[in-house]
Amino acid sequence: CSAWTALHLRDGSAERLGQAIGGPAVGLIGKIKTAPAHEIRVAGRRVTLPPRPITWTAEEAEALAQRIAATTVPFQGEIVPDDCPMCMSAQRYPDTYLLSGARHEARFARHHPAGVPADLTVARIGDLVLAANPGELFTELGMAIKAGSPLRTFVMSITNNWIGYIPTRDAAEAVLGLPLEEFINPVKYRQHYGATITTEVGPAAGEMVVAETLAMIEEVQAGS
Repeated sequence: CSAWTALHLRDGSAERLGQAIGGPAVGLIGKIKTAPAHEIRVAGRRVTLPPRPITWTAEEAEALAQRIAATTVPFQGEIVPDDCPMCMSAQRYPDTYLLSGARHEARFARHHPAGVPADLTVARIGDLVLAANPGELFTELGMAIKAGSPLRTFVMSITNNWIGYIPTRDAAEAVLGLPLEEFINPVKYRQHYGATITTEVGPAAGEMVVAETLAMIEEVQAGS
């Protein structure tokens, strides 16, 4: 993601990015050594993650959006000027993000979920494990899965679906209790970006994903 935003994907940079990634990959093809087929074991389960708690109503969020809109250039989507790197758009154009954040929270409050379904999958190929989840899992959670697995494990995010970020408990709890105006502030709470409007799950969700994934890894390992 950082490489994507750093290149801005314009002035031929998309092609350069493809070449930078694809070139080494093509070079590795001839070095691949195959081995006899391994047993493949797969486990999957759907878990219901707790939703992100909120302390405002849809009406309050809509009223805030109207106040912001009255003094802001109408929001037209994620349009970033050529002179602004994508990774700095929130800092350079905070009012636009405030407006989109307020509107997002109005929708989220109006359709607040009782739970967020997440399909988790684990596949073992020999001594290799692929552990997949449908969110953008915080790095600390992915590392916890790798550390707790007895097998060589690769964690794969945004698979089978996309449910937004899955933050750590610390990150999610750091923004609990904030008033709406601060919760959607893209500059003040940028360090907690993945725990604010970009997630639907609550503080315990990440730990649930880790625990369920490790349980499934034990399940597929049992067939060794």
